[in-house]
Amino acid sequence: MSNLRAQLLKSNVFRSKVVEVSVPQAEGEPVTLAVRVKQPSVEERSIIFAEAKVSKSGEVNAGGTARMGALAIVFCARDPETDEPIFTTEDIDTLLHTPANSWVDKLAAEVMSLLADAAEIAKKSG
Repeated sequence: MSNLRAQLLKSNVFRSKVVEVSVPQAEGEPVTLAVRVKQPSVEERSIIFAEAKVSKSGEVNAGGTARMGALAIVFCARDPETDEPIFTTEDIDTLLHTPANSWVDKLAAEVMSLLADAAEIAKKSG
């Protein structure tokens, strides 16, 4: 294996950041929780875009924006202490039915910021 190839293949360092979200409780004050969001892999990005029906031009079909956010959370939200995924695909419907402008939208926006560069690359590669 060439040195260049070896360097490229082991360069899978994902960008990530810890985000604090305020989660309302049935009774009492909201609870603040820390969630690590990571940059999606090439495969995860492909699944997110396909499931959200993102066109080659980068346009998201009607209804796809919410689904894209939920999928991004499923693939990219991690427990900051264990690095384990917090959600599974079985949680998508629940995520889609949380109140608008809640912790779900905040996490989705954070992941989408990590996806922005990936979307630009995918758009350019046609």
